[in-house]
Amino acid sequence: MPTVRLPIGRDEIVFELPLPLQETRTEEEHVKRRTADEALEQCIGSPRLEELSEGVSKIAVVVPDATRAWQRVPLMAEPVRRRLAQCGVESVDWVIGGGQHRLPTDEEIELILGSAPSSGDHILPHDAFKAVPLSRKTTAGTPVELHPAVAEAELVVVLGGITHHDLAGYSGGRKGIIPGVAGRRSTQHNHGLAFLGTGIHPGVRCGSLDENPIHRDMMEFVHTALEGKKSFLLNVIGDKEGKPATYVAGSIEEAWAKGIEEAEALQGLYIDEPADLVIVSSGGYPFDIDLYQAVKAVSATYGAVRPGGGLILVADLPEGLGYPDFGTTLLKAMDDFGSALEEVRQNFTIPPFIALKTVKNLVELNSALVTPKTDIEYPGIVTRSLDEAFRRIAKEVKPKKAVVIPSGNSIALKVRA
Repeated sequence: MPTVRLPIGRDEIVFELPLPLQETRTEEEHVKRRTADEALEQCIGSPRLEELSEGVSKIAVVVPDATRAWQRVPLMAEPVRRRLAQCGVESVDWVIGGGQHRLPTDEEIELILGSAPSSGDHILPHDAFKAVPLSRKTTAGTPVELHPAVAEAELVVVLGGITHHDLAGYSGGRKGIIPGVAGRRSTQHNHGLAFLGTGIHPGVRCGSLDENPIHRDMMEFVHTALEGKKSFLLNVIGDKEGKPATYVAGSIEEAWAKGIEEAEALQGLYIDEPADLVIVSSGGYPFDIDLYQAVKAVSATYGAVRPGGGLILVADLPEGLGYPDFGTTLLKAMDDFGSALEEVRQNFTIPPFIALKTVKNLVELNSALVTPKTDIEYPGIVTRSLDEAFRRIAKEVKPKKAVVIPSGNSIALKVRA
């Protein structure tokens, strides 16, 4: 029997799996690793940053907030600022693009920017309620509203990271602008495109772009919002453990597209046929600090499980469900999905939507949650014992093999076409 080790919080669970392991593969060997500086020298679809900065008086650099700490933003911000300084740029507006998140603390700002800001720079956290309307809309009706410094900038530089994303298909690229520095009305309308009729649009899922109405609207939003401006992208791509692996720089569209290819290779975990059973850890702390964070591992894996198969999530959850509205919607969706969906449609925010998706994703599967927080609500069995979860799920599923994933929040499990 194979011995498997799964992170849970700051510890691990050791389990003797009474089944063969189903083979998984990545394509990470096809990715050329680049540092941020190397990417800035090998721009894709754009002149170098130094050339773009010539003759420009107002520069806004958009960075993610502290919830994206895995990106190690100073490793991007510092070389960007150094290159701008070498071109004589004395002042930069650092816009902390947290979308609809709370404003960052002083400690978080230091974590985000490191030593990048110069004495003449301005640090401007984004408040989605104070965005400037540009009197334009996308084809889908999303109003174009931006942080004032981004609206006024002649050159907009967007820093961020690329991973699989349950709503937008992939993070990074255009997400630095929307929701990053967009108005609340912009984000609410864009994210509301997740619904189709009385359900969730089938194109709104991890890794989906061409069929994803949210992604298409985001791209149009960025083209409209940055029309007449120079723009530049530097994004980091994470590996299957959620650590920075390589970087892309250049055009917001073309460099990001290259980053998507590399994210597929680095984060895609491939199997030859749908899994009977997946046992997945969110990756331990901080990925399993609460259920809202931990269920990203469900979004990343459920689509590769056969109908009627099993999915066991392992997560510590010291902070319980997480956002109160995530927990409230999760409970309501487990009882009356249609009513919960209509409430989220009327007042869209991300945590309730993720709660809806979690219930929907697990409806055709036999699911279990292994956690010390056994009083938590979940659409499946809840137990502190992986042995018990396996025994009860295996009784229903009768698996021949199992896929075991120690870092579910950082990968996307896919069936090879």
